[in-house]
Amino acid sequence: MMQRWRQFISNPYVIVAAAFVLRLGYHAFLVYQRAPSKGQGVLKGFETVQIATSIATGHGFSSPLAVQSGPTAWLTPVFPYLLALIFKVFGVGTLGAEGAIKCLDALFSSLVCLPLVAIGRRLTAPWVGVLSAWLWALLPSSVVFAVVWVWDTSLTALCLTVLLYFTLVISETQGWRLWLAYAALWAFSALTNAIVLSALPGLALFAIYRARAFSALWLRNATVAALLFLAGIAPWIVRNEIVFHGQVAFRSNFPLELWLGNNPQVPDIWAPWLHPANDPKERKHFQEVGEVAYMNEKRHAALQFITSHPAETLEFTYHRFMITWTGGDNYLNDFGTDLPLGLRIDMLLSSAFSLVAFVGLWNLLRKNPAEAIPFAWIMFAFPLVYYITHPSPRYRSPMDPCMAFLAMYAVVTPFSRLRKAPALTEEHAESLVRTAT
Repeated sequence: MMQRWRQFISNPYVIVAAAFVLRLGYHAFLVYQRAPSKGQGVLKGFETVQIATSIATGHGFSSPLAVQSGPTAWLTPVFPYLLALIFKVFGVGTLGAEGAIKCLDALFSSLVCLPLVAIGRRLTAPWVGVLSAWLWALLPSSVVFAVVWVWDTSLTALCLTVLLYFTLVISETQGWRLWLAYAALWAFSALTNAIVLSALPGLALFAIYRARAFSALWLRNATVAALLFLAGIAPWIVRNEIVFHGQVAFRSNFPLELWLGNNPQVPDIWAPWLHPANDPKERKHFQEVGEVAYMNEKRHAALQFITSHPAETLEFTYHRFMITWTGGDNYLNDFGTDLPLGLRIDMLLSSAFSLVAFVGLWNLLRKNPAEAIPFAWIMFAFPLVYYITHPSPRYRSPMDPCMAFLAMYAVVTPFSRLRKAPALTEEHAESLVRTAT
């Protein structure tokens, strides 16, 4: 009976199904709780929804701020086009469209459990993979971001976790087809969310370096993969180069995000009320001058502030670092203030999750330093851009599956060592007693 139960709970498809049901149940609860919407859905994801609406209504990839402002590169194209397709089928902003996209996001989030289980098997730590999949399935933030936000968060988490798995296994393959699939996944992921590119140098170079020991054709395979990756992202870059006359390559909004986190009105992390989605004056100016000119203004203003206020910039960076990993911009001070109990619990859990994940990374580096490198690179490189712009638990969420695996590695490793410890023989016990006395 116990054996059957263990097989059942370790079945990755059971974990995926449980995660999917939980997310759909939470969505149903939210729909039940809110007031009747007269057939309209609630789609929380401003720029994504606006661009998708523009596509679905025949205006192309444009207008991220609910005003006609022309072509945009505010976001990469995969998710807005996916949402636009749903709008075409179910109608723009309808309850049917909301249900369809929430089901897809719930599915993307649930499927993350599969590569987590596979990574555990790859590292000969199957129960780490199983438990990390269950942790992701039940993690409150992973449920909330899959259901509340209409964004690429869950799809990006799935892409990054699959890329982590393929990075660990691809170096041992002789053929080029898997390398092509690896490159295609990198291109798709980059066009889903450009933040994935932060993981590319470390993971790709790790895979290529490891491939040298397993295949004489490593250079051919890596070259073909690199060319396919470039071919995959080229249409988007060419489109931007033509539309924006060489002033935008991949995404346009980084200068705005940099300015929102580095300007005289920032209290400690960023100034969200200055975002053109929230400030009518900024939105009007964006519409008047156009996307490229607006972003150039914000780049100049942000860099001017950073160079003229280095102490404040360093302080803001510290606060953003802290909130990334603890949920509070100054953890000890925040936790000691009169915060609501719910926020204190959330901050405590967030800090514990980060701490245990780093312990797991340390254990993995000690036990298996080579294959720990991709995990270490993600933990280091993925949040860097948010330290200098502004952080959010939603922004970090694509990295959370990696953290879930490391956290479970920290929890499971001590028990596995105990199981592998040699039994204490009677002679050894007697010698220990004699030594002690």
